Amino acid sequence: MELLNKNTVDPLFVYPLSLINIFELGYFLILAWLLVGVINEANGERPVKFGKSLQLVTTSYGSGLLLWVVLVMFITLNLS
Repeated sequence: MELLNKNTVDPLFVYPLSLINIFELGYFLILAWLLVGVINEANGERPVKFGKSLQLVTTSYGSGLLLWVVLVMFITLNLS
């Protein structure tokens, strides 16, 4: 089920809008949750909380995803 019809959306924005879904959000949160365990296991004397892990995932995974979306949009723009 789609929120927006692909025929009414500019082709440039089809891929970025398709990334807005519950699975991407779930992956993002699970990645941060698992990272807490890995960091706390490696560094037991200074435990890390979920918020700090979420910030780390946001800056690393989020910026990488943003660069990927910009690259796909650039290629889509040049090939269409």
